[in-house]
Parts: sequence; structure tokens; C-alpha cells
Amino acid sequence: MAAQVGDSSKLGVTGTMLFEKNYPMKVQVTADKFAFSEMSDLVSNTVFVRPTSGEITHGNWDFEVNEQEAFGSMTLGYRDFKLEFLDSLTLERGKGKLRIYSFVANFLGKNANPRSAKGRPVVREIYLQRDTRKSVINAWWKATFSGLKGTLGFRRAKMPPHLRKKIAEQK
Repeated sequence: MAAQVGDSSKLGVTGTMLFEKNYPMKVQVTADKFAFSEMSDLVSNTVFVRPTSGEITHGNWDFEVNEQEAFGSMTLGYRDFKLEFLDSLTLERGKGKLRIYSFVANFLGKNANPRSAKGRPVVREIYLQRDTRKSVINAWWKATFSGLKGTLGFRRAKMPPHLRKKIAEQK
């Protein structure tokens, strides 16, 4: 399945659901070049953050979602990434401590991947304990967000060792 994000960005999604124990669903996503600002409406309404600059140069991530968890890996190339925290009620630019959070996030976060001009993009793990009361699409979004946070340098996913071993055996 292919989708268009914003005016010019293409996103490819392939999903396979297996009818066996835990109903695993394998998802692969590829992204073309697009500006972070094209995702502004989606992320500002869900996580109260607005990307102010930067662009994705390429992206590939895959994960498996089952009844208990989602796990996989994400490679996302990007450059010049900056964000600002928003007031959750008005969706306007945050004031006071939210402005401080924006400054700290832009200061501590990684604004490019690959980190150096000649380097390879950093690959980060995706891991999520699934809330079975919510839909599988919710698990897709949260799994993608888990990898995105790790790629941007905000928090790495804490994948259990048995899953790391399982992923290493599959490759």
C-alpha cells in the first residue's frame, strides 16, 4: 500500500498478518524525502509537538506486532531537525516551561542522522508493550513513535534480551 503525506512525500507500507498463535503482524515501511513540517498536523494534535524545520532524506523501518508487544528496528535519515512544544489546550507555541523544554529538546536531541557527513545512519530499536484494548493501528503508530524517539536521540526503546536474540536469529 502506498500513501502520500503532504504535497509531495510518499510512504510505502506493507503488512502481513499470520493466523497463528498471538496473531503476529509484520509491517515494513519506507519513506521518501519529505519535510518534517508536512507531519505538523498529525503530531501537533497527538503529542503536542510541532516540527519547525528539517527534512527526512530516507526511511526504512520494520516491526512485528502481536497480542502482547511490538518490536523491530528503524533507520531514518534526516537533517536540520528542530521542534517546539505546544500548549495542549490551544495548540499554540508553548510559553514558560514549554519554551524551556523546546530549547532543551533542540539542544540535546540529534538534529541529523547520519551524525557525520560520511557516516551511516544510526539504526534504533522499536519496542512497545501493547495495550490490547486499543486497535492494531494504534500499535503501529506507537511502535513507529518508539523508533522515532530513539532515532531523534530522545529515548531508546528498552527491548527485552529474548527479543533481541529472536531478531538476530531472523537476520
